[in-house]
Amino acid sequence: MLVRYSACLFAALFINVASANPKTTENQENNLTEQQTIHLVDKQIAAYNARNIDAFAATYHDDVEIYIYPNQLLLKGKTALIERYKQKFAALTMLRATSLQRIVKGNYLIDLERAESSTQPSQEITRCVELIATYEIEDGLIKRVTFKR
Repeated sequence: MLVRYSACLFAALFINVASANPKTTENQENNLTEQQTIHLVDKQIAAYNARNIDAFAATYHDDVEIYIYPNQLLLKGKTALIERYKQKFAALTMLRATSLQRIVKGNYLIDLERAESSTQPSQEITRCVELIATYEIEDGLIKRVTFKR
């Protein structure tokens, strides 16, 4: 009886403390946001690798901005993104981006990525670069990307 009472008391205290602790709720929200951020960037990388322009563009905000570090604007807006990547996807026989290392905090994700591509029918890799890609997520879509080679 004492053991059962102690277990019930412990459970009640734990639930009470967890619900009264604003950090617990904040941490849970951050974890959810971070999971959503990871999922979105992984979805974008998969679409890039598949050279699927529609799925790729669907991961981006209408007002997306892509920069070359530190602040050289490469393109602005989803229309410009589609034009640029549609040409790239058509010109290459193979694309493969891989996340090598990742840091995630809320709606920000920083990847060390390896990007390999081929212009050959055999899909033999003709270009390979490693770069840092910083993604900022807004309204559930990629709003800003900065690349650093």
